Amino acid sequence: ALASDFELVNAMIELAYRGFSPVDVVFRLDYVENIGFDSGDVQARLGTSVSERNQGWFAQLEVGAPDVREKGQWQVFAGYKSLERDAVLDSFTDSDFHAGGTDAEGWLFGGYYGIASNLWLRARWLSADEIDGAPAGFADPFTPLAIDVLQVDLNARF
Repeated sequence: ALASDFELVNAMIELAYRGFSPVDVVFRLDYVENIGFDSGDVQARLGTSVSERNQGWFAQLEVGAPDVREKGQWQVFAGYKSLERDAVLDSFTDSDFHAGGTDAEGWLFGGYYGIASNLWLRARWLSADEIDGAPAGFADPFTPLAIDVLQVDLNARF
């Protein structure tokens, strides 16, 4: 919950190779750590011991046009995300991945295709599972929550 302080250190790196023009290959890596998490402080507030789960990371490989806006352009991507329960505030996470929040890890796959000038289709699959599950005292035996989402969007630019 909000028993921890949140002081985040975040680093991101992006490597792009544009030698296959017009196709780009891009690799992104993002890492976050909540250095404000103090298990002793949290234990004092909650009255129970809580293990430290304060890191998150995301890696993605993207191949295709850097900006799909014309007919026939395309881009595909695949990524993996892991976000422990105290890494960031739940309210600032991607609401599509594991229905929002933290304590989730999983895969993202998808792509874009240009249907016409300034008209493109995007499809993506997000498959996420809980990392730790519910705290003690909830359902026993506990089955981790797995959420899979398929999104298909038609986008137009004016």
